[in-house]
Amino acid sequence: MDYFIKGHRWESINLSGFRVHSFVENNKSRYSGQSRMIQNSFWVIDYTLSDGMECRIGSPRKEFIRRPKNTAHLYAPMTKYWERVNSRKKVFHETWTTFQGGENTFLEKLTDNKFRYAVFHDPHEMLRPLFEEGAEIGYKAGDAGFWRAEAVLCKIIDVICNNSKKNRDNYYILEDIPSEKEKHGLAEDVEEYLKNNVNRQLSLHEISKALAMSVSKLTHSYSRIRGEAPIKTHSRLRLMQIKNMLLSGEPLKNIASQMGFCDIYHLSKFFKNMEGISPRAFTSLNRKKL
Repeated sequence: MDYFIKGHRWESINLSGFRVHSFVENNKSRYSGQSRMIQNSFWVIDYTLSDGMECRIGSPRKEFIRRPKNTAHLYAPMTKYWERVNSRKKVFHETWTTFQGGENTFLEKLTDNKFRYAVFHDPHEMLRPLFEEGAEIGYKAGDAGFWRAEAVLCKIIDVICNNSKKNRDNYYILEDIPSEKEKHGLAEDVEEYLKNNVNRQLSLHEISKALAMSVSKLTHSYSRIRGEAPIKTHSRLRLMQIKNMLLSGEPLKNIASQMGFCDIYHLSKFFKNMEGISPRAFTSLNRKKL
């Protein structure tokens, strides 16, 4: 049984050519090993939001394959496929969109195979927020949200067409390939946030939430551009600030308080892990040089 969460079907919109028909987010209950055959007259892209689903495509004689979390399946019209929930969890979380006119896009080439389907692994969660946005628009705006939903669908198609790297037959990996301008802007945005929060400890989750991107995209993209993880950059910035405060004669107790450490011990532990010597040894060594 399916449990609707949010979304909408734009059945009253009568337009020809490429257009969105639906965005839906729901839960599927466990089928106790049973499967059901699905066949649509529209193009379908469904996206797994949790583990536990299995599917087979094209023929009832084919083996079921696992559908891991953050995987999109693209089905051309009239493609037959079977789904079943095979998990200890009671429900499986997914989202999908249906649309017409996919044959007028690059999607026709991606599904140019016997059973007319393609699978996209999305390790950087590039598609996930788009599917969730489409379902949210449908749920809140209904028919009035058609053009916004259409724009979201275009973004999904753009990601699939421009970021797909073929792994094997019918299987692709979606790579995050920012432009040079986007690379520069992303790194600068991250570094600005790290500098503005140099006086406290940060987690990857906190940074990614503040910059409206997934933890995976933050870590992968920033590390590729700057050659180190964002947390390492933040630690270096904090170390530089602490060194400046030490050299200016600031007491350790004040530094610990101002830099977000609960006490001198945790400050000293951080400093020694980063620099190899204690704050007092660093201060003494640099005074001798002066």
